[in-house]
Amino acid sequence: MVRKSLHETTFPKVKKFMSESDKAVTAKDVAQFLGMSHSGASSVMQLMEIFKMVQKVKRGGTYFVLKDVYDDEQIEAMLP
Repeated sequence: MVRKSLHETTFPKVKKFMSESDKAVTAKDVAQFLGMSHSGASSVMQLMEIFKMVQKVKRGGTYFVLKDVYDDEQIEAMLP
């Protein structure tokens, strides 16, 4: 049995979740969606940032948006 990587399994799920959301997401949002720990979701988001899939925005907390999808005005509107 071949084991699939995080890149093949989890990243597409998170990207779909983020694309269907109308707001910037937190690691907590992703943890609840995936049913994993907050630290696990934080690691997933850090890896997605390293692979240039998401952009991290700090505004009273750490939020993530899909990279190269939204302009600055749209990102501002998505933040709380």
